[in-house]
Order: sequence, then C-alpha cells, then structure tokens
Amino acid sequence: ELAVLKLRISPHFLFNTLNNIRWLVRSKSELAEEAVMKLSQLLRYILYQTNQEKISLEKELDNLKDYVALQQMRLTDRQNLAYTVEGSASGKIIVPLLFIPLVENVFKYGDFNGPFQNRIVIKIDQEHLHVLTENQILKSATEKKSEEESGIGLANIKKRLMLHYPDKHILHHSEKDGIFKLELELIL
Repeated sequence: ELAVLKLRISPHFLFNTLNNIRWLVRSKSELAEEAVMKLSQLLRYILYQTNQEKISLEKELDNLKDYVALQQMRLTDRQNLAYTVEGSASGKIIVPLLFIPLVENVFKYGDFNGPFQNRIVIKIDQEHLHVLTENQILKSATEKKSEEESGIGLANIKKRLMLHYPDKHILHHSEKDGIFKLELELIL
C-alpha cells in the first residue's frame, strides 16, 4: 500500500510541472531551460533518493526548495509567495515526498495576482515539525476542479501519515473567505 501511495505522487507532480514548463515555453521565457534542469534534478531525487523508508529531513527540504523554485518560475510577481523554513533539520529523518503534495496545491489552486500573501512555512522545533500552507484560492480553480481529481494529493497524504506516523500527527485544513489553510503537525 505504501508503494502504491508513493507512486501516485510522482505522476501528479510530473503532470503539474510539465504544464508549468509548457507555460514557460509558450511565453518564450528564458527560464524554460532552467526549469527543465530543475525538473531533471527533482526526478533524479525521486528515482534515486526516495527508495528508502526514511531519509534525512535536510534532503527532503532541499528537494522541496528546488520544487518551490521551479514553481516560482511561472510567477511574474514573486512577492505574493513567502516560503520560509525555520529551525534546524540536522540529524532528523522523515518519510520521503511528504511535503510536495501539500505545497503543490498552493501552486495549483493559488491566486498569486491579488494582494494576499500566499505562504508556505515550515518550522522545526526539536522533534516536532509544523507545516503551514495558506493560499488565496484561484476562482477558476474552484470551477475547474472535478470531483475525480479533487483531493487526490490530500487523501494520499492522509493515508501515508496514518501508515507512517500513527498517533504522531495532526492534519487540519479549512477554507474560509476564499483562503485555503492547511496545517500539519508531526512528531519526527
């Protein structure tokens, strides 16, 4: 079951990233080549670094940083996204590919054109990890979102958390006034 859940992450991530690269190519952006290179690094990470049950939190956060940088390439105004990591990841381990589906939804359904400050915040405090994502929901995203694709990434994360961190996590998400907020608390 874990292997199946892990495999569901890669295609979802890959489709979204390829769509972003297509947008860069269509816009004749000079960032298209860099985006292909970043995608190559991310795929290399997924193929070769995530076959262990747990990996270093530092590696996972480095991978997430690359993913966020890749996604930011399509944004014209980077002021509408704050990405921060606080605390030390040194010596801590985590299951691989846990963060990408959480962060992916910020980019897939987030509105980066308004004044709202979309946020991705990761705080590490000794053996606790707190992840917060907050984004203004793109109006067209709520109209396009089919029931079939709705919540696949979130459902996958819930299952993975139950299997890897039973009784060691809390996952909350809410939508209010056009803002989607997700919080994950995890005992490492």
